[in-house]
Amino acid sequence: MKKQRLLLLVLLVVAVCLYAGGKAEETSEMKVVKIGTLGPLTGPGAMWGLQQRQAAVIWAETVNDRGGLLVAGERYHIEVPGYDDKFDNAVARTACEKAILDGVKFLIGPNNEVQNAAIRDICHAAKVINIGIYWDPKGTGPDTPFSWCGMMQLPQATPLLLDLILEKYDVKRIGYCFWDIPASRIVQDDIAQVARDKGLVVTDETFFAPGQVTDFYPYASRMIKGNPDVLDMRGGPQEVGLFAKSLRELGYKGLIISEHELDPNEIISVGKEDADGIITQMWMYDPATATPELRDFHDRYVKAYGTWDSAIATKLLHPFFLAAAIQKAGSTTDTEAIVREMQTLQLKSPYQEGSPLIRATGMEYYGANNQIAVPFPIGQIQDGKPVALDVFYLPAEAGVTYEPPYEFQW
Repeated sequence: MKKQRLLLLVLLVVAVCLYAGGKAEETSEMKVVKIGTLGPLTGPGAMWGLQQRQAAVIWAETVNDRGGLLVAGERYHIEVPGYDDKFDNAVARTACEKAILDGVKFLIGPNNEVQNAAIRDICHAAKVINIGIYWDPKGTGPDTPFSWCGMMQLPQATPLLLDLILEKYDVKRIGYCFWDIPASRIVQDDIAQVARDKGLVVTDETFFAPGQVTDFYPYASRMIKGNPDVLDMRGGPQEVGLFAKSLRELGYKGLIISEHELDPNEIISVGKEDADGIITQMWMYDPATATPELRDFHDRYVKAYGTWDSAIATKLLHPFFLAAAIQKAGSTTDTEAIVREMQTLQLKSPYQEGSPLIRATGMEYYGANNQIAVPFPIGQIQDGKPVALDVFYLPAEAGVTYEPPYEFQW
């Protein structure tokens, strides 16, 4: 009897080992592609780094649940390793070097021009594609084809926003209050000039330390002395809310706008009445009009992170655009071929009604088609709720021969 029990035990162990070995072999047979994220997960810029990372993670989950990324007839499991640059140049460089050692060929981020500049030469030398979020007219160009900008630049977006405001409101004077970071300093002269070109008088241009100011009364008091009709405040959502609260309590009746991509619910949380009328970048989610792909992404995101963030719908387009170029190139390693596909790609977006084209742009602004023209959605807080106003898209670049519109292969 003991021999029989021993024999059964041995057979059971063998069976378990064979099953486990079979599962290990099955898992190891599926190839992996790593799309890493590099950005601030802590510190004053964490809201943008977390948005970028969470969007990439949920998008990869969606693809993996459908069998993996299809490239040249094979399926690849997408891994999304994350690297925190803490809004610090030295940390960004170290994190980038670590990512390359980890075998990452694609990086979403960083979320600031100085961190992007800090890793640009590293990525170029290693032929690693990075899609940064920054306001830097020198952030990419013909000599840095692996460095991409993943947003509309302010000199591109500001005219669109001002045209919308001038159409809806009688405004003649504008003041600016921005984060005191290189990004703001780099573009502010251009932004002010755009306003002047539109016939507006610039009343003030002031800066404040990000994440360090909780009392905005001195800033608000100074700025309303110029009698502005509209004030442009670029900061975090809590800071915009506090700025608005200070302005309203001091009697300011004019318009408040922000060209940052912000969560309107965070602004409202500071003060519902004070937030009323604020115009900013925000992509509202409406289940009645959302496409099936966006509904699926929304539900996955809320399940994972609790609440919807209005900035997420543009952030998910970065890994989507990159993966489509990988598909078209037929390779997960030949980044030179992938960049060539990116520069002429026009990708149908299943996340917006009518499947608008998300395309490469940047030739006029950067001298190279190294920019992903994600939408520029504008909304307004009305009666304590965010309301969509318009969505802008950059046109195709003149003189660029684009590929026919491409539909991602799930």
